[in-house]
Amino acid sequence: MKILLNKLTALPSHNRIFGLDFLRAIAILGVLLAHGSVFFTSEQLGWFNQVLDFSGVLGVELFFVLSGFLIGSILLNLEDEFQQVKVLPHFWLRRWFRTLPNYWFFLLLYILATWIISSPLPNLLQYLTFTQNLLWQHPFFFDQAWSLAIEEWFYLLFPLVLFIMYRLTRSFNVSFLLTAGIFILVPSTLRVQWASSGVEQWGEIFRKIILLRLDAIMYGVLAAWFKQKYQSGWHKNRYIFFISGLLLQPIIWSLALSINFDESFFARTFFFTIMSLSFALLIPTCDQWDLQNKNFSITAIRLIALWSYSLYLCNFLLAQILSNITEYLKITSLAGNFGFYVLYIVSSLVLSGIIYTFLEKPAMDLRERFSKSA
Repeated sequence: MKILLNKLTALPSHNRIFGLDFLRAIAILGVLLAHGSVFFTSEQLGWFNQVLDFSGVLGVELFFVLSGFLIGSILLNLEDEFQQVKVLPHFWLRRWFRTLPNYWFFLLLYILATWIISSPLPNLLQYLTFTQNLLWQHPFFFDQAWSLAIEEWFYLLFPLVLFIMYRLTRSFNVSFLLTAGIFILVPSTLRVQWASSGVEQWGEIFRKIILLRLDAIMYGVLAAWFKQKYQSGWHKNRYIFFISGLLLQPIIWSLALSINFDESFFARTFFFTIMSLSFALLIPTCDQWDLQNKNFSITAIRLIALWSYSLYLCNFLLAQILSNITEYLKITSLAGNFGFYVLYIVSSLVLSGIIYTFLEKPAMDLRERFSKSA
């Protein structure tokens, strides 16, 4: 048992930046809080239910920006390799080793669960090609896959467009900025067009459709570009950026708790931009916040960040299973619901640690061995 525990809680030998891990932990905890609201009635939570729901929204938006910062850093470091077309399959293969094993595993779990309860399955080909929310509403199956589809299409399209632009301009920096402009302008324009034509459903359409949301990841990519091109400004102005990002948060929260998202033109268009920009401004400070000591709280934050992808995939399924158990047992008291809420948090953490250790990490280790032999 001790050997298993040590294996589950082992941190990677390579250095991870604590500040970025802190942001990852905050993001996934926001998602956990939001999904945990299913254990309580609206009367038990009152206005706090809206706070929990929006915590989940912000958690996913923060993940988008962090993902963009990582991808942008990787692509900028591959500048010399963009002279050759093989850079694209090499990049994609490494991304797929990172994301697809967990995704396929949970897709299979959802298929089995749907089969057990005799519910109809959606078009699984769409889930295999990440097109289930390309330009239409995401099905009510494997709900959290909507954000993964956005990320996968960004991983596919951004390097491809960057490669084409590089061939046309012969300048990596110019092509990078032109591609960034395309990936901000096109989704923003589409949101404005759809909102102007009267399309509503902020949560299921504007927030979750792939071609409307690719710019969410782009702000993290631009942060990576700024870090590489203006290292002095990245370092000297980090606290100014950080305070600016924090000052946007009260504005974001006041809007979130006061406006009707389905009816507000701003909420359906540029509100997404404000959220992404707010989180991108936090990155310079967090990217330079590193801690090497290993007390309990720091280790816990690092582990939660390390498990965050597995945790994102498993928590909602556990919430659904446990909430069905509470309904079957007819548990309605606040104490009983809170007990299942705690069980949901603990079981999500444990399961994500197991999945990371025995599925996600081995896939990444295989990726490294494959890259070295290629």
